[in-house]
Amino acid sequence: MRIMNIKDANKLKAYVGGYTGSSYELVIDFENKKAEYKAFDYGYTPAGKYSIDISEDNLEQLLQDLYEVKLLQWEKTYADPGILDGTSWSVKVSFKSGYFESSGTNAYPKKWGQFCDSLERLTGHTFR
Repeated sequence: MRIMNIKDANKLKAYVGGYTGSSYELVIDFENKKAEYKAFDYGYTPAGKYSIDISEDNLEQLLQDLYEVKLLQWEKTYADPGILDGTSWSVKVSFKSGYFESSGTNAYPKKWGQFCDSLERLTGHTFR
């Protein structure tokens, strides 16, 4: 498998949440410098949708942040089997040559908080 570089990413799709609480979805189109952010309330009821234009500086900062959290080195899955329901999350990064995917339920990569901080800085909206 070819090693991918985050700077070659075309798109990032991230989700975090659960049926019994708030949920968030973010799709970032790196090539067009646009993002779409969606928020959901209890039961996945839509609570807001925002389109965001991303400046070149903000895009560069995000790519640097994604490199620093070692996103492309995250495990395929994280799980805490001792908790029922709770919070699930997923991240998919698309490249011309394929994709990277990681997800979890009630368990997270070491730098998950920093990842969420980066997405919140970019969008100005909650993502955690």
